[in-house]
Amino acid sequence: RVREADISWISVNSSKPGRSGAATILVHSTNAWADKNLDADPDRVVKHLLAESSAAAGQDVRAAIHVALHRWRFANIGAQDGPESLCDSATRLAACGDWLVRGRVEAAYTSANDLADTLLAQL
Repeated sequence: RVREADISWISVNSSKPGRSGAATILVHSTNAWADKNLDADPDRVVKHLLAESSAAAGQDVRAAIHVALHRWRFANIGAQDGPESLCDSATRLAACGDWLVRGRVEAAYTSANDLADTLLAQL
């Protein structure tokens, strides 16, 4: 996690199991910065985020062999006010997912755990 920058976190993708080769990182901007710059020139966005990443990592990442920009317009939603999971006993349908809680992988776990508790209570 990165604080007080236009990026919110940096993930070392090459550290995931089964991956070998060159070190790779994935950088996410903050939601606020992304909202303000969603339609900005891609070259300007990349240049800014590389500078922010270099400052956060304490290493110049601007000389990376490969750089790609992807704009996920709806990937990281803010905290939601509704239930953490959905369960309709009458139709025997249930749903869970990060979209019910917040757009983070941890929210998917929270939602699934909530649904599991609901289903166990109905047994």
